[in-house]
Amino acid sequence: MKTRYMIYLILTVLLVSSTGLTVTAAVDDYANTAAIFDIGVGARTMGMGGAFIGLADDENAALYNPAGLAFLDGAGINTSHENRYGTLTYNSAVGAVKSVGIAGMSLSSGMFDVTDEYGIDTGDTTSYSSLAIVGSFGINGDIVGLGREAKNMGIGVQVRSFNSSLHATTGSGFSLSVSSLYRARIDENTRLQFGVIIPSILLGQFTDPGFPLGKITYEDTDGDVVHEEKFPNNFGVGVGINTVGLIDQGLNMSFDWRAQGGIRAGVEHLFPLGAVRFGVTGSGIISAGAGLRLGNLGSADFLDQIRIDGVYQWHPDLDNSYLLSFSARL
Repeated sequence: MKTRYMIYLILTVLLVSSTGLTVTAAVDDYANTAAIFDIGVGARTMGMGGAFIGLADDENAALYNPAGLAFLDGAGINTSHENRYGTLTYNSAVGAVKSVGIAGMSLSSGMFDVTDEYGIDTGDTTSYSSLAIVGSFGINGDIVGLGREAKNMGIGVQVRSFNSSLHATTGSGFSLSVSSLYRARIDENTRLQFGVIIPSILLGQFTDPGFPLGKITYEDTDGDVVHEEKFPNNFGVGVGINTVGLIDQGLNMSFDWRAQGGIRAGVEHLFPLGAVRFGVTGSGIISAGAGLRLGNLGSADFLDQIRIDGVYQWHPDLDNSYLLSFSARL
């Protein structure tokens, strides 16, 4: 009982602290042309403000912290759909088994008019689309020779690929990052976890300059380079408190800091029927969501592992948005 009270106390401090650090406009979360990586996947994680580096306890670890895949039991899949800001369609899919995960995200617009540099309509129409593929791998530290003490540490590797198209310009690139997740048991049912992501913006310093690690290159129809920029910096650290698995009663909480996106914090309270979640970011985005286990609607055993989740996000400078997810554990 004392452990539960302590968790609630820590949660209150973290959420108040993160709310008080609202110093960045919401649009800063999307300051890179490859911002599709910062939108997130899964209504569960987004319902917790996207704070998942230190928690990383389901298939969504494939995107947020692949080191968490080292501890994944069984297999999980997750698909999501979102109408973002009323103008963009966002879809994602994540799948993972122990140690291996893959995620895919797509962001697209409808057709819109093309204007010149003076804002005059050229008579042409175009659309925007981007696609991201993420491959992840995680393994326990003791397996790679770090000793028995490292069995509670996961080590992860992630490769990100990005492609986009806008009118007569296409962009592409890829990046590499490494990560870790350490789990320390507080009591029989509670773990304190620490996660870190080290991106290719740092690793690239040790590679051949001719190897375009962590770079996105944009070309026109003639193949000429018109723009280059670095991948979004996904450096981040996180702390998570995990009290139970996905389908039992309990409380999970997480607190992240990212080089791009700043502070994020979230809490999830699990019930026999499902879950409720709340999250907040340092840029002022507030999230609230819930999940329902379909096993509560029928007697089939397999329904017990299937869940529908939703989240609604309030943005201080942009239109509010919502996302729905379908997930299953095998």
